Amino acid sequence: MKNLVNKITTLLFLGFIFGVFILNVIKNPTEFSISERRKLAQFPDLSYNSVMNGDFMNKFGDYSVDQTAFREDFRKVKAFFDLNILRKSDNNDIFVHDGYVFKTQYPMNTQSVTRLCGIVNAVCDKYLNESNKIMYSVAPDKNAYIGGSKYLVLDYDEMLTLIRENINGDIPYTDIFGDVSLDCFTAPTPTGGRRTCSPSPRLSPPHWTPRSRPISATHSATNTSTRFTGCTTGSPH
Repeated sequence: MKNLVNKITTLLFLGFIFGVFILNVIKNPTEFSISERRKLAQFPDLSYNSVMNGDFMNKFGDYSVDQTAFREDFRKVKAFFDLNILRKSDNNDIFVHDGYVFKTQYPMNTQSVTRLCGIVNAVCDKYLNESNKIMYSVAPDKNAYIGGSKYLVLDYDEMLTLIRENINGDIPYTDIFGDVSLDCFTAPTPTGGRRTCSPSPRLSPPHWTPRSRPISATHSATNTSTRFTGCTTGSPH
């Protein structure tokens, strides 16, 4: 009887492995992951050179992970286990706080900030003059408004200090932190709709991405008639 149980268990296990293998072979590759908001790896080009230099195997590893059958279901199970069983504070750097979904952006990449300042300085020195002055601002994301939570978030005061130390001192800074709040970002409402905020009169017109930060805005600075248009990376409308 014991041998029969062992044989059945072995056959079921092998059948599961073989079944998953067949599903992965016959399933059509998925091009895009909505939950991750990224393109998934596709089957790499197979050639003599790609095999010999290891490029094929490296890309095939990414492809096999991205195109696994029931991948989204496995991800949901993992997220549930991490958050509800292991009681982790986040899942793949994604966490929920006061009904809002956040992504951990920590620590600050100081090299990226200083490099950006260098690019701005170079552009200003080469192309700008008295007739086309600019000003700069830092567009906060949702993490700037968590406040006093247990999660690691960027120190925007430190970022501003780093920018001021590296950017051309003749370029004025315009603070827009007071014009943005958590209500300006998408969050569920009791009726299942999207929560909106009333834009500050200093931001005209507002263009907000549902999941991230202001994409662009024409901003009239306080006590000046100078206008400028700024653009930050973010998700499209």
